[in-house]
Amino acid sequence: MNERERQFVELYRQARVEDQRGYYDRTAGRYEGAHRQLLLVSAILFGVSSTVALISGIDVPGKQVWAVFAAVLPAVTTAIAAYEGLFSFERVAKLYRDAARNLRRAQPPLIDDAAAADAAVATYVAEVERIFERERGQWGQLGSEPAPPTAGDH
Repeated sequence: MNERERQFVELYRQARVEDQRGYYDRTAGRYEGAHRQLLLVSAILFGVSSTVALISGIDVPGKQVWAVFAAVLPAVTTAIAAYEGLFSFERVAKLYRDAARNLRRAQPPLIDDAAAADAAVATYVAEVERIFERERGQWGQLGSEPAPPTAGDH
């Protein structure tokens, strides 16, 4: 591989592959964090909701206030679950993690034979671009999945 090809591979690896892989890793981490936060909030609200429901069922001062909370908290928990379903944090994080892992597997060519160098560089670039194309294709599938039927659908 001549010096020009080496420079191209190194620039491509750093500017295209590593930069995008870093983006995928950071973004997956953010989505995983959001998913964990929603799970934690849901679990806390579920526990508080059951405690409030228990308190509203016994004879205590302010029983009506406890009953209102017992009715409202499950709706809030349901709204949080719907929010998680709408954004699919866990699934989106998996898409980014998979793309980052695939980029880690794509190794730049280390060929000394000048005749095979062009083909090796082209193969490497094609492999990386296929990874990007598959990642983009996943977004199309994610958006085109049919929504679950609602109560009004027959």
